[in-house]
Amino acid sequence: MLHNVNNRPVNIFRVRSKNLEITDASARGHLWPITSIVAVCVLAVTGRIVFKFDESKMPVAAVEFLKKERLSGNMFNEDEFGDYLIYAAWPEYKVFFDGRSDIYGET
Repeated sequence: MLHNVNNRPVNIFRVRSKNLEITDASARGHLWPITSIVAVCVLAVTGRIVFKFDESKMPVAAVEFLKKERLSGNMFNEDEFGDYLIYAAWPEYKVFFDGRSDIYGET
């Protein structure tokens, strides 16, 4: 449709499109993945991307309490939260049920 149109905005668009095509070809497909990784890193470092666990599904407050009060002794937990507890409280606290039995098997 725009192949036969010859005006300034369309010509600017054609030149811009050709430049992007040349840049992408010279990067051999690496430009956009690298740009995406750099963008995510910048957003994470500047605090615009924040990772948090959902407190309604994971015992986030309980782990914060454990760490604050430095409770000692053995922990008995449900297997549903074992993987989170390993992530959030290890090595100070060891879990009873790992919760990752789908990886390791039942034994």
